[in-house]
Amino acid sequence: MCDFVFVNEFTWLERIGLYLQLIRWYRPEGWLLLLWPTLSVLWIAAGGFPGWHLFLVFFLGTVLMRSAGCAINDAADQDFDRFVRRTAQRPLASSQISTKEALVVATLLALLAFALVLTTNKLTVIFGAHDCHGIPFCQTVHRHAASGVRRGL
Repeated sequence: MCDFVFVNEFTWLERIGLYLQLIRWYRPEGWLLLLWPTLSVLWIAAGGFPGWHLFLVFFLGTVLMRSAGCAINDAADQDFDRFVRRTAQRPLASSQISTKEALVVATLLALLAFALVLTTNKLTVIFGAHDCHGIPFCQTVHRHAASGVRRGL
């Protein structure tokens, strides 16, 4: 039996809406900003159009990993986000979902992205394993490091 307990009782449809808010589904500018350099490098490396398979792997991988990064970022910053007007209404900061739920969502998204990587060659799989492990948390680490530098820490 599953011991997974939800923070608040929402219908499954409402809960899916909260998860979509968590991964910033309604704000595509984040993955679009990541997509342009990703596809540019892919085009350069392939010497033209890389083929539909690689295009879809990189496109979907970009969207999935950006979404996983948003969920992990919210989990890491939830104690701060509650006090910032812009972020206070996010599902995790407002306690509509639990930290465990956010981490499960992030893990599932990263695993889906890695499943895409598994459809490519061995070297890409090796690099992909590293990226799925570290990339989603880089935004939070980078922002906190920059914040410390601005404060003179």
